[in-house]
Amino acid sequence: MLGEGEVLSLEHEDHTMFQHQQDEQLLLWFNRRPEDWTLSWGGSGSIFGWGHNHRGQLGGVEGAKVKLPTPCDTLTALRPIQLIGGEQTLFAVTADGKVYATGYGTGGRLGIGGAESVSTPTLLESIQHLAVRKVAVNSGGKHCLALTADGDVYSWGEGDDGKLGHGNKTPYDRPRLIETLQGKGVIEIACGGAHSAAITASGELYTWGKGRYGRLGHGDSE
Repeated sequence: MLGEGEVLSLEHEDHTMFQHQQDEQLLLWFNRRPEDWTLSWGGSGSIFGWGHNHRGQLGGVEGAKVKLPTPCDTLTALRPIQLIGGEQTLFAVTADGKVYATGYGTGGRLGIGGAESVSTPTLLESIQHLAVRKVAVNSGGKHCLALTADGDVYSWGEGDDGKLGHGNKTPYDRPRLIETLQGKGVIEIACGGAHSAAITASGELYTWGKGRYGRLGHGDSE
């Protein structure tokens, strides 16, 4: 991304020069102009996919097993700021805060409603009015979280162990607001195999879901 005549500098690794103030400026830039941070930088990049594609999780690439990086025009056209996949699923977050899903739909894990699988990026219509900044996905693809620009968190997919955060073990095939976290100002989210976590702007850490081995950090295995 260096311009003509520019020389690579490592000043960003020098903490006496690149300090907290510069970090804040970058965060402001990202939040105010997310279109500058799309994966297809400058609008000229292409997104490639490869690997297992049996459920259409590569979002438009042909073939069940793709052995070489292959252009994916449908994803490139979205100009996403984030691409993240679970097992046999893929999610794209665009600069205007919309979320698209493709792949295996069982258990409602795609969040598009129902349990059907889709092979092209499909808009999550129920949250298209929100500005989503990030999606977190269980590595097995069974549940997901979405973080909005307002600091709210939505979840969907398999509800076993209470990992969706809605006070029950019910699965949801569309994103649902986690009411307990509303107003907390969440800035970071993560999904484990059977649990979830969120960090707030004030530095609070919340965890929920399966507590086996003490993984939730609450001093027990509940």
